Amino acid sequence: MKTVILVRHGETQWNKEEIFRGRVDIPLNDHGIAQARQTAEALRGLPVEAIYCSPLSRALMTAQEFGKVFNLQPVKIEAFTDISFGAWEGMSVAEVKQRYPREFASWEKTPHLGIAPDGESLAAVRERAWRKLQELAAAGQEQGMFMVVTHRVVLKLLLLAALGLPDGKFWDLQQDPCAVNVLKLHGERWILNRFNETCAHMDLSRGIAKSEF
Repeated sequence: MKTVILVRHGETQWNKEEIFRGRVDIPLNDHGIAQARQTAEALRGLPVEAIYCSPLSRALMTAQEFGKVFNLQPVKIEAFTDISFGAWEGMSVAEVKQRYPREFASWEKTPHLGIAPDGESLAAVRERAWRKLQELAAAGQEQGMFMVVTHRVVLKLLLLAALGLPDGKFWDLQQDPCAVNVLKLHGERWILNRFNETCAHMDLSRGIAKSEF
């Protein structure tokens, strides 16, 4: 059974200030670096064979902390980069609400239909990221474990795809900074083993459960 560990990057200053990030290359802040280090230590001992990540600094910096623990060099993959928020990038949520009230309302109520001006749709992000994840999972032996470090939007869409749920359920999932999720591929079925776990309540000292029985 193939195991995939999906991790959101640690905190950036723009996360803290609720500023849309998208493709803007914002690094982790000090707290984000600490989150990444602590989370990597919590996963120490797992048989991770490869680490893939978004090429953006906040994901790469997070992946590098895991790389130190697992003695692996993260591989940057464009398909896992963040959604493009177009005209909203660099703007706070409050600014976007004021300047783009109609578009923002659509994003909040029907995210699968709401697209920022000059931005990317959830469907487009899901298509590129899910295709790549399936490709990686299909490669090599049926057994094995690898990690993907990416972004909130990408993670939510990957989880929805794995569970066979539509993009309209986007807001039904939460992904905190440096959250860990675990998917297992059993034949053609994806099983959600762990969801949105952070260092505050993470206990992987006994490894990842083989079964929920």
